[in-house]
Amino acid sequence: MECTIAVVDSPSPLCQSPGVAMKIIFSTPTWVVSGVNSFTRRLMQGLSRRGHEVELLVIRQGPADSCELPLPGDVNVQHLAFDNTRSWWQSRWEALRDYLNQRAPAVYFPNYDFENAGVAAALDPGVAVIGVVHSEDPDHFEHLQRCGRFWDAALAVSRHLFDQMVRLAPEVQSRAHLVPYGVPIEGANPQAMRTPTDELRILYAGRFNEQQKRVPDLPKIARQLHANGIPFQLTLVGNGPGEERLRRDCAPFMGSGHIRILEAAGHDEVLAMYRDFDCLLLPSAYEGLPLALLESMASGCIPVASDIPSGIPDVIRHGLNGFVVPVGDISGFAAGLAALQGDRTLRQRMSAAAFETISGGAFSIDHVCARYEAIAQACLASAAAGAWARPPVHRPGSWTGDVVPPARLQISPDAYYSLKWQFDRQAGEVERLKGLLSSTSGPAGP
Repeated sequence: MECTIAVVDSPSPLCQSPGVAMKIIFSTPTWVVSGVNSFTRRLMQGLSRRGHEVELLVIRQGPADSCELPLPGDVNVQHLAFDNTRSWWQSRWEALRDYLNQRAPAVYFPNYDFENAGVAAALDPGVAVIGVVHSEDPDHFEHLQRCGRFWDAALAVSRHLFDQMVRLAPEVQSRAHLVPYGVPIEGANPQAMRTPTDELRILYAGRFNEQQKRVPDLPKIARQLHANGIPFQLTLVGNGPGEERLRRDCAPFMGSGHIRILEAAGHDEVLAMYRDFDCLLLPSAYEGLPLALLESMASGCIPVASDIPSGIPDVIRHGLNGFVVPVGDISGFAAGLAALQGDRTLRQRMSAAAFETISGGAFSIDHVCARYEAIAQACLASAAAGAWARPPVHRPGSWTGDVVPPARLQISPDAYYSLKWQFDRQAGEVERLKGLLSSTSGPAGP
């Protein structure tokens, strides 16, 4: 069986053979557990192997996130230096603009660096900007609509996102491309080497996020499986803001061994884990193209996923290489898992189909790296030939000049610090009154 994504051809001719080495810069404000970061790491590795000068530019915007992972040691990592003793927004933007312009000709991928990506409008023509819509998260569409007209190319990782992209920003249609994520492909289905067992081994790997990932559904699904007498073990790998509640809700099943929660592992460790599990659980409310879905299927894991419009229809054929279930349908998830547990032949057949879907070619990291390379080369060539020029910015009187940041950062520094002063003053007054009340209140009466 063959299930492959429909990859949209480039609207303009692409250079399909490797050319001169390019400088390629990916910026990021954080390095946390996420599909974007995992894919970016693989993409950087692949482009480096193809002879390009690739770097990850880290732009810290505040205290380190408690969920951050160690930065990759196998790629060139740089940290943007900027003067944080003055207006740190504008200082950061000026530093990034100068950093990129000094490296022209170069290719810049802002990814989800939404606050800093507004420098695209202020860059020299020799810096090609390639924006990627990774998810249905509103921030990605806001980024597109704010900055898309300044991008040399606009990429989307799923058919649904591509359609949304050209609808919301029709000015990018002539420069739009549909390029899915890519993953490493093994020569044969790893699951074929395993002997199926009665106990169904289920994996969830990703951020412990309640709104998007719906991790509170995981213990509910486990409870339904247990009530139906289905032998299973559910392993949760990750971290995130929902971890405390998740551990609390899973506690009744952790003592029995039905559920175990593992700390976020490195990307390579998670890749190795997939081959030991029968299926992957994806109860998300929305996604772009879940990287965990592609990676697990490449290891023969069978997905049981929410029926959401982005990514899932590109990959899963219900009942053939996985199951799709309405968002939040706990009984539906449990029924799909029970069907796999109760029929070893079905499990083997669907595992083989899942592997064949990903190994067909379009999702290979090598294929995807070649697509990124060709698009980047075409962007640089188009700019050099004057075939496409970044439009001017018309922002008379704006304190941000040619930089187009998110609306929440377009307030002037004077206005921001005035509001901050007022807030701090009021907060201090609240604390003073609390102290006064505490000092004047006597011991409680009988």
